[in-house]
Amino acid sequence: MAIITIQPMSPKHISSVVELDRLCFGGLWNFQGYQQELESPNSDLLILVISQMNEEMKREVTFKSSNSKIAHKQPMPIMD
Repeated sequence: MAIITIQPMSPKHISSVVELDRLCFGGLWNFQGYQQELESPNSDLLILVISQMNEEMKREVTFKSSNSKIAHKQPMPIMD
């Protein structure tokens, strides 16, 4: 089973994002364009990360209770 998470883009992702941009959009942005956006205080770049869920992650559910509010963290499963 795979999980998809949304994460902030960081400089280590630029090369992969540029390649995906080239394949999907014909190269609308280059490396420098993404780098400038990452450095801009007016931009928030997000990426989707797909990873395999291991057995420990399948069991992991964290609940926190505070003032009758319950927040939980659980990976969203994606069916293969």
